[in-house]
Amino acid sequence: MKLQNAEEELKKLDKINLNKESEIMNLKDQILELAAVNAEKEAQISQLITEISEYENNIVSLNEEIRDLQGQIENLTSELHIANTKLNASIISRIFSSK
Repeated sequence: MKLQNAEEELKKLDKINLNKESEIMNLKDQILELAAVNAEKEAQISQLITEISEYENNIVSLNEEIRDLQGQIENLTSELHIANTKLNASIISRIFSSK
């Protein structure tokens, strides 16, 4: 009787063990799936970091171009004021010389 009870208990434990092994395999599969998703996300993040770096470099270049253009505008504005002053002086000189 004790042997029969022990054998039945052993069968129950074997069944529980098989269920636990199945659960472990399912968890391993889930871990592998999550690891694959994680690797994909890491690759996407790496790509985004690269793109952001490129955008930052473009912004730096554009800012340098803007500063250069601002300098050119300032120079042209100064030249325009000088030319305007000379023109006004020439006009005033002609007005007074014609009188």
